[in-house]
Amino acid sequence: MELYRQEKSKFWTADFVADGRRIRRSTRKQTKAAALEVAMEFYRKAQRSQLPERRQTAPSLADFAESEFLPFIRAREPLHKSATRVIFE
Repeated sequence: MELYRQEKSKFWTADFVADGRRIRRSTRKQTKAAALEVAMEFYRKAQRSQLPERRQTAPSLADFAESEFLPFIRAREPLHKSATRVIFE
């Protein structure tokens, strides 16, 4: 387990691996001793699988392109020929 403070932050962050998953959470504590106590509680809960699960996983780039991006591009009017030349030349 590692405790660190991000630049310009007054709070300590806990960083550890539990059940093969990397977990980083703010302790919302300003002293390292208090942050260590909170971080140990995070770790114990993670070991007992009591941390909340992620709501959803991010789509892959291929899935996003197929479902969102390409239909959006295909639905738009083609660019004017001169605009295409300026963009791609």
